[in-house]
Amino acid sequence: MKVIKYLLIIILLMTMFLGLNSKKYDYFPERYSDEEQIKYVINHYFMLRYEGQKNLQFNDFSYLIADWIDETNEWTKTEIEKREIEQYLAKLYDLSYEMYDYKLDYKDFHYMLNNKKVVVTLLENHDVTFKAISPQVSSLANREHFISLRKKKGIWKISFNQYNSEFSQLLKDYSKNEIINRIDKNKKTELINIKKWRKSKNKISEKKSEEIQKYNRKKAVIYANQYWKNYNRIFYDFPKNDCTNYVSQILLAGGAPTDKSGQYQWFLDNMDNPGVSYSYSWAVVQDLYYYLVKNYWTGPCGKKSTLCEMEAGDIIQFYSISKGWLHSIIVVKAPKITNCGESLHYLINSHDSDRKNYPLAYFGAHRKRFIHVEGWYK
Repeated sequence: MKVIKYLLIIILLMTMFLGLNSKKYDYFPERYSDEEQIKYVINHYFMLRYEGQKNLQFNDFSYLIADWIDETNEWTKTEIEKREIEQYLAKLYDLSYEMYDYKLDYKDFHYMLNNKKVVVTLLENHDVTFKAISPQVSSLANREHFISLRKKKGIWKISFNQYNSEFSQLLKDYSKNEIINRIDKNKKTELINIKKWRKSKNKISEKKSEEIQKYNRKKAVIYANQYWKNYNRIFYDFPKNDCTNYVSQILLAGGAPTDKSGQYQWFLDNMDNPGVSYSYSWAVVQDLYYYLVKNYWTGPCGKKSTLCEMEAGDIIQFYSISKGWLHSIIVVKAPKITNCGESLHYLINSHDSDRKNYPLAYFGAHRKRFIHVEGWYK
């Protein structure tokens, strides 16, 4: 019986991959449990997104959606727009998937309404190879999804999927067309700046002081790659808002000492304790920027810079018109300063979302500022 069951699952998955339409998606064998049906629907929903990003075509997922639920229509519209924006970026920068491998780590099934509704909690992880930078592997980990499904006439369908991505905030601030216009504008500005840089002296202007110690970029990147998804438990984790805490840890790994004196401070005490004491500059996006560019005493220092001046271990921050400066990421790979390249060739790591070796071009719609870490004071 087990062999027959496994064969049926394989046949269903093959049918799913070849393209299951709404007329075919109207029943499950009675032997399938609710959990098996739910996983089938969710896996198909993700598979359509990954295949679409590989082939650069929109795969209709409407037959997986509980369109009789009011909240579903607005969510579906936003989800479609996210996929369209992602594919627009992929076409512009040649960021289609050459290869992908995703894993869904199911954490919880919470049933309600006499088992007619369920909220599934899962973590999405993936390794992908973008065509333009192949064979480089880019990774995502620990993306939490809360997927609500409804059951009607024996069939489970998705009514909502709550998760955070870098596109989520963009779509709260702008329409889809405005985001696409921003992508085009940012791309044009980027190319103009690269052209200017290549005609210039191609050198970074840094503070001239014998007191500034050298930032160990190699150690910073090693730390960034070691703890991009498995957080360093020596340090307190700021749930769902750990991006700047992660960047500060990297600066510390690069040799910068903490600073607990003067007007501008940078420190984290009781590192693994929920009653942790810390300076805003350690964990808050805007405050870290102010600290780095204004610091002339103990601790790390830096300056507002440009893409062409970015080196491994430098920092990039994202801006939202509704929330201000809200996200910090770290550069882990960059072209030589004299060969300033497109954002495609700068790879970044981050927390929330947890990413490793992602091309900066993937975030082509975002307003950014660049912080070159100049070193640190004793």
